[in-house]
Amino acid sequence: MPDFSALTPNVIVGAFATIVILLGVRGLAPHLFQPRRREAFHLAMAFVLVLIGGAGRTIYWDLLRTVVGPEQWSYIRDFFGGIYANTLWNGILLWGGLHLLKLLHLILPLSERRRYSMWTAWNYPVHLRNAVYLLRRNNRRDGDR
Repeated sequence: MPDFSALTPNVIVGAFATIVILLGVRGLAPHLFQPRRREAFHLAMAFVLVLIGGAGRTIYWDLLRTVVGPEQWSYIRDFFGGIYANTLWNGILLWGGLHLLKLLHLILPLSERRRYSMWTAWNYPVHLRNAVYLLRRNNRRDGDR
């Protein structure tokens, strides 16, 4: 029997967040099937995977526990490996992050794209070490005034 006394603000917000996330996934789904638009595909796939990872984690840890009750929850949690179930959700988030890195590479200007890979495109247009140097230089100027 469901334990409705466990309907905490966390569970209520989690339920609404899951519904909104699933609506967003539905809206992005058509972009997953347009291979001509690689940027749109990787953007949609990154968001879908990150949203599914977040919704899955919310459903597993917050909503399922409330729906099935504490006794059944302990059996379900143990069946799926307890905290190790997060491996699945983290893997989905990692997969989404990889699509995001690929997207960052694809949206670089064509003239610059050869100089970067999906592993370095996050560092465009200003390399991190150059940005740190510029910040330090600007701070010294401000102190000299």
